Amino acid sequence: MEVLRYSPKGDVPIAANLSITFSQPMVALTSQTEAAQNIPVKLSPQPQGQWRWLGTKTLVFEPKNRFPMSTEYSIEVASGVKSATGQTLRTPVNWKFKTPTLTLKNYFPRNGSVGTDPIIFLEFDQEINKNTILQNIKVSSDKASYKVRLATQEEVDASKEIAYLVKSAKDKYSLTIKVDNGLASKLVAPLPNDTNINVSVEAGTLSTEGPLKTPTKQEFSFTTYSPLQVNSHSCYKSIYACEPSGYVNFSFNNELDPKSLDLSKAEMSPKLSGMKLQANGSYITVIGRFK
Repeated sequence: MEVLRYSPKGDVPIAANLSITFSQPMVALTSQTEAAQNIPVKLSPQPQGQWRWLGTKTLVFEPKNRFPMSTEYSIEVASGVKSATGQTLRTPVNWKFKTPTLTLKNYFPRNGSVGTDPIIFLEFDQEINKNTILQNIKVSSDKASYKVRLATQEEVDASKEIAYLVKSAKDKYSLTIKVDNGLASKLVAPLPNDTNINVSVEAGTLSTEGPLKTPTKQEFSFTTYSPLQVNSHSCYKSIYACEPSGYVNFSFNNELDPKSLDLSKAEMSPKLSGMKLQANGSYITVIGRFK
């Protein structure tokens, strides 16, 4: 008698179940309850789940959900195991498989610049303890390191983009953090303008699923806005000169905050008859009766 095949083995991205197939029938064709009492395999560590036979030769272990991540599993079929026909396994069969350590799957901010008081979102591929992993997250620039804290639910709900990311992530797989400058006043920005900020999940970080720690640092970066300034201005349908029938676009280096932008206070010299202003993204358009 011999073990014909088994899986998984080695490093695997995910393990839904464990299966071992023998060359001889190992159980009689009886009820699963009786057959499940004959388990000639030792699995360590063994998560919550159940063993069952597929036919008389293939044994399967099905974990409650999937095999927990960040774990190395050892499997042994000892010598001396007998088949239903009395045949004996002469040589023991041993192997291992390993599920991945914690991996950063998604993050924000990304692609472009953000304000100096952003909510930072991190999503992982397995369950985490937010308070524990917070100790292994570092936020820094080339000139300073910054203390971080968990974002409040109120802060998360105030950002449509962050609220969507949190809702889209699996429960217990993500966290949101903010830089804490230790000041009660919101007038002092936690991060400086026009600065590249690096966010790292340090090597040696644990998930809540298993004992294996991350072997390397995982990181991403973003840039805070530069001080607001006009990049350029141009007239509609005009390359060299502005036409009276056109309008003027002003382009800024950052997106404009509609909540703090009061276009009613804008002035133009000389005064423009019928002047109207429209803001969209990083642009302000001036419409009126030009001369």
